[in-house]
Amino acid sequence: MAFKAAMAEKKFVGPVDSAVLWRVRDRHWRALKGVFICIYSGIQTNLFEGIQLSGLSPAPHVEAVEYGSFKVVGQVRVMSVLQEGPPPAFLANWVYHYLCTPDVTAISLIDDDIVNPDIRTLVKRPYDLAKESQSKTDNINAYSTDPSEVITLQNTIMRVKGELDQMREGLRLHGCLAIMEEYPSLMEKLFVPGEDYTVTSTFLMNSLTAEYSEPGSTRKLQETAVMAYFNRYVEEREDNLSESTNSAGGVTEIFQFLTGKTTMPFLPAEKNSFTITVKFMHCSNDH
Repeated sequence: MAFKAAMAEKKFVGPVDSAVLWRVRDRHWRALKGVFICIYSGIQTNLFEGIQLSGLSPAPHVEAVEYGSFKVVGQVRVMSVLQEGPPPAFLANWVYHYLCTPDVTAISLIDDDIVNPDIRTLVKRPYDLAKESQSKTDNINAYSTDPSEVITLQNTIMRVKGELDQMREGLRLHGCLAIMEEYPSLMEKLFVPGEDYTVTSTFLMNSLTAEYSEPGSTRKLQETAVMAYFNRYVEEREDNLSESTNSAGGVTEIFQFLTGKTTMPFLPAEKNSFTITVKFMHCSNDH
């Protein structure tokens, strides 16, 4: 944010200065994005546990809490969003809802959220018994609800409550937590897995705004042909990438070459207004 503010206030004159500004901005963004990726990799490996696809939860870590590491995790997540870095969407659903409102009674958990396999088996036993004895299903379900919830809460949420509360403190940076509390469903996509921000050929081509020459001119015909060729090229790269995971020069790489980014914008306002301006340079003035 400070970098953006400084760039907005500084006056640049002439094409050379503009080019310098773009190179500085591009290097800054690429370096910052790389930093966030490295940080997230270390955070997920050392401070979180669980299944990646369904989301991770904080691992009990007394030393990390003592040093305030989970507060830093919250602050890093805020800065990643503000600096247009990779979306920090790796939290389990229940973790996100606790961060929005620390009311454990309103949180629902799935089997994958219970890391301890012994506890997971213990919680599932009442439901297994209900299946074995259909005549006693109602009684067993009525009996099992409270014990299961108590076991789950104690062994899943309460054991990392210190880590969760510390992360909430970090999320207060720049008022992010207040926005999460007010608009939990809107912010969920930024923190919980599920939303795909992979750049597609459709998104890339729809983002292009070409500045064509006068209609009916030879230049306009050439420019239209170039855009049609580029469209086919992008679609071919997408098809080739889907067939081979080792294929280089995919849509993501093309998008990164044009914008410096590797993912689609994840903020709704930015995504709706996102555009790439295409300007054509002709070698001759004869047409």
